[in-house]
Amino acid sequence: MSKKIDFKAIGKAAAKYVAAILVLVLIVVIVVNSCEIRSSKEANTAITGTPLDVSKMSDYEWTYIDTDGDYTNDALDYANYKVVYNSANYQLLYHPKDASIIVRDKNSKGYVENDYSTGYMWTSTVDLSQKPLEKLYELWRRKVSSLFILHVFDANQNRGAIDSSVYLAGDYHVGADYKYGPAKLAINEIEGGFEATFAFESHFIQLSVRIYMKDDILHVEIPQEGIIEQGNYKVSQIDMLPMFGCVQTHKTDGYVFYPDGSGAISVFNEDNVRETETTYKWKIYGETVGERQKIGEVVTRVSYRDILENYEAGVKSVALPVFGIREDDEHAYFAIIDSGSADSIISYDPGGYVVELNRIYTTVTYRRAIDLNEIGGYGITSSKDADAAKFESEMQQKDFSLLYNFLKKGEADYSGMAKTYREYLIKNNQLTDFINDDKLQLGVDLYMGTYEEQSLADRYVSMTTFSEAETILSEIRSSLGDGIPIATALYGWQGGGYGYDPLDASASGKLGGNKGIKALSKLCKDIGVDLALNVNPVDMQEGKFSARIDAAYMGSQLPLYTGLYGYARSYKSMFESYLPSYVKYAKEYDVSLNIEKLGWWLYNNYKSSTKMAREDAYNYIIEQLAAIKDQGVNYWTESNRYTISSAGRITALDYTHSQYDISTEAVPFYQMVIHSYIPYSSIPGNLSHDINWIELKWAEYGYMPYFLLSEKEAAELKYTESSWLYSSQYSQWKDEVLKTASQMSERLSCVWNSEMIHHDRLDNLLEVFATRFANNKVVYVNYTDREYIYITDSGSVVTIPPKDYVVLDYTA
Repeated sequence: MSKKIDFKAIGKAAAKYVAAILVLVLIVVIVVNSCEIRSSKEANTAITGTPLDVSKMSDYEWTYIDTDGDYTNDALDYANYKVVYNSANYQLLYHPKDASIIVRDKNSKGYVENDYSTGYMWTSTVDLSQKPLEKLYELWRRKVSSLFILHVFDANQNRGAIDSSVYLAGDYHVGADYKYGPAKLAINEIEGGFEATFAFESHFIQLSVRIYMKDDILHVEIPQEGIIEQGNYKVSQIDMLPMFGCVQTHKTDGYVFYPDGSGAISVFNEDNVRETETTYKWKIYGETVGERQKIGEVVTRVSYRDILENYEAGVKSVALPVFGIREDDEHAYFAIIDSGSADSIISYDPGGYVVELNRIYTTVTYRRAIDLNEIGGYGITSSKDADAAKFESEMQQKDFSLLYNFLKKGEADYSGMAKTYREYLIKNNQLTDFINDDKLQLGVDLYMGTYEEQSLADRYVSMTTFSEAETILSEIRSSLGDGIPIATALYGWQGGGYGYDPLDASASGKLGGNKGIKALSKLCKDIGVDLALNVNPVDMQEGKFSARIDAAYMGSQLPLYTGLYGYARSYKSMFESYLPSYVKYAKEYDVSLNIEKLGWWLYNNYKSSTKMAREDAYNYIIEQLAAIKDQGVNYWTESNRYTISSAGRITALDYTHSQYDISTEAVPFYQMVIHSYIPYSSIPGNLSHDINWIELKWAEYGYMPYFLLSEKEAAELKYTESSWLYSSQYSQWKDEVLKTASQMSERLSCVWNSEMIHHDRLDNLLEVFATRFANNKVVYVNYTDREYIYITDSGSVVTIPPKDYVVLDYTA
């Protein structure tokens, strides 16, 4: 019997298959388009755009004069440089053919007024006759003669975040996909200097740079309106004056300074000669989550987890936008990034790879390479993941300015650099004086409470109640008397405990509630304790606040995830929705705020409704913190530059550097800048590996003695996220706190309100240091286990006991 064929059913099935195939084809088309997959032929498309107007420009030309047929001995064309600034101390000159600059020290040895090749000078182009190098191939000749190096990318093939370098003298790559010639140039003289406009015809990009001197300070500016892009190639970064003031390797009394942690120097010697092409880079105010970066051949994409792991591994932040280089005890320069610092990188190229020249400079970021994966990723990317990064489509809008200060004998070191920066901050009303007496402060912060996660219900761990805090502070005050000011921050005082985002500004009922805070605040006022409530406005957990609404967003348009703590709050939400209630609470109870993590990490926000680039966030935070201060609420926070204009205390200020292989030693640069203006604390003494060692560091670097304590034993925190607080019980540390505070107050109060003007290592082999203050006092610190005898230049004998310090009047 024949079976009847159901043509209707077959038709429906066929229609389903056809529809499925069409959907698959559509998906493939979308994926191909979104991934911008192109054939090799399409990938080599020419650079296109609207031609620039170069009718009034001339060709960029070399300033070298070939002296003997070997360009490694070329001299600069000194005779044709033009003087545009001339003071009693310095001349600024430029060359009309390439806009290269020279700053001449008119008081230096061998200086002749009208012979521009004489005297000590800082140049943007390397004089190969004065700093002979091994034979340079053409690409490096372009590098060492460029006033700046432009980094560009093809917006039509914006995949993998790959950019290329453009030099003023043109390209030189055998077998390159394209060639480009030298830039076109127009120069207009202005007061004290000139403005140069460079047109890169092949890339349809134009850039203006303004360079001038005022009051013997060299100003280098890139105005935002001076950057013009008329083609598919866009600007990603600019290396500004990459060769300026470079110093040949093996200069035994020279070094570069960079603000890694407290500050660090890299001394010029054979141990610090570079053998690879790696450029050391420090991103000012911390890394940007979701940003792709390349160091050498290693490509990484940064996550918040990376930042935390690096912090735990000892990698320090770069909190100040400064750097410098010293050639000898008579010549150094110190650079300050005056505007645009939040999008800037400090780049250091130690000599040794290709050229024997140590150089440090600024790299300005205009478009970041943003990671497009789900949560920002971490670790080293694979080649497969490399295409998950693209440059931002919109350019960061900002004016960039850089100030070069030239230091003379007696100040041509990192101490002179710190003095220069302190004077700069004071002149610009960016450093407020919060220390008005000679009484050294004691910091005793208290850990109050947190939660321990358990299977059925979380357990609240009370470490210090408000009434117990009253007892602790009363005992310390009674024992020390009235001569030592005390500052105390309460950690975990809210209902959620430390590490948990509270729903509102209210004290934990398990610790004594708002009544307990009120009573504690009154006591502190009566006995002279500056009480602060710790608040973390950065880390946000889901609850009253929503990640979708209140979190900052990465370039991938997903909330900025911070792991255990949830998400990073947008700055708008932070200052408009979150902190106002704490400011109100602090005013009501007459206490200060310890705003945790705000001064530790700066981030972008790509969410359209609250969008804020880092440079905008930098300025916004300064304004908002000033507004909090204007409301009568004092605040403390960490060390990033945008916090120090109005902060009442800098917390967790580093006393070392990141221990990179090129770093010779840490220096107290940050401390020299703010000492006697803002009190600052380091890690708690009870968490130091050696209490005696940290007390010596406090003396050397001008810290307040500082402890983080609790009423109960730290063992109570073993199974919480605060297990890092492994020793904190007040009864165990009471005697040490009182002894340290008494001794340091007695010995160091004489320098507490005096500027720190000089710091020096007294022995190249041993850890013995001297810190000099403006009131003619010197603190000598000996970290060794043997007595150290130091003979001053005038023959005076200073005896420093082992593992101790002495305070004496200064003798030259």
